[in-house]
Amino acid sequence: ALRAFEGHSVDFFTLRNLAAKFGYQHGALLDGPFFSTYTKRLGGLDLNVELEFSGMDMPGENKPVVLTETRFLRGTEQLPLSQVPRVLLSECWHDLRAIAAAGTGYDPDWKEKVP
Repeated sequence: ALRAFEGHSVDFFTLRNLAAKFGYQHGALLDGPFFSTYTKRLGGLDLNVELEFSGMDMPGENKPVVLTETRFLRGTEQLPLSQVPRVLLSECWHDLRAIAAAGTGYDPDWKEKVP
């Protein structure tokens, strides 16, 4: 997984808006309803990109969330970064960088904020 911006804090509405701008949609709802991923489907490559964060209850409120990791999936199988096309990896890294830059930076206590 790509963890370049793990622990960076950003408010939820900023994350939501930038994720949508970059082509991500909110991921599966879990109990609560709660969700902790934004997903981008790349049909031509048969890949999904999952941007994971600390999570939010629906419908969402503008409070800080923390970026955790970004995974690349083919079906349900997570691909090692070495199997992800370099251009795609670069584009996703730049998406994450833009999202992290819109936040307040690295939060040293981020692990305490992830359910």
